[in-house]
Amino acid sequence: MNRDEAMDKIRKCLALSASPNENEAKAALLMARKLMAMYKVAEADIMDVSGEDVEQRFTSITYSPRKSMWTEHMASIICERYCCKAINTSVRGKHTRTIGFVGHPSDLDVCVQAFEYAVFAVKRRIAEDMMRYVVAESYGFGFCDGLDIVYRRQDEENQEYGLVLAVPQDVLDVCDVMGPESNPVGKAFTVEGVAFLEGRKDGINHLTPRLEGSE
Repeated sequence: MNRDEAMDKIRKCLALSASPNENEAKAALLMARKLMAMYKVAEADIMDVSGEDVEQRFTSITYSPRKSMWTEHMASIICERYCCKAINTSVRGKHTRTIGFVGHPSDLDVCVQAFEYAVFAVKRRIAEDMMRYVVAESYGFGFCDGLDIVYRRQDEENQEYGLVLAVPQDVLDVCDVMGPESNPVGKAFTVEGVAFLEGRKDGINHLTPRLEGSE
């Protein structure tokens, strides 16, 4: 499987997470990551890709200290599973920040899509249920917790991923030069337990492995 074939399969898999068919959508991120690992193993057998440049790429996702702070947490959970590091930027005088990632172009292709699809899934549910602030934030953080749970399960079941899906050293070096991000302090709130648990359930279901063997 060459790079173009692998990326085509990964993009098709990620596209399923935007499908209105829930059974198609649930496994998209895990399958994308599995294909990514398969591609990197094959890639290592045939070529040296260490010369691929490190890039910054910003997403369409914004947040502020007052709203959607869970998106920053989601970025930190997803990025390293796709060999990238999360960053954010803001405009002077404005509270809104834009989330981005640092990584190799082929890894960024997958990481950005995986992150945006997951964020859209949360925002769609928040909008449909017209959740107030505390409930929406609790649901978002719960969803992140569910994602993290299933990613950890996948890592435990596929220990070889640690060899091929680690953040490359040149990406870490670029982030070190950029320096630490000063993260805004979010508005304090008491987590609404029911919403958090509902979000966790949906986060786990978002990554339920149902596409094993899909072409």
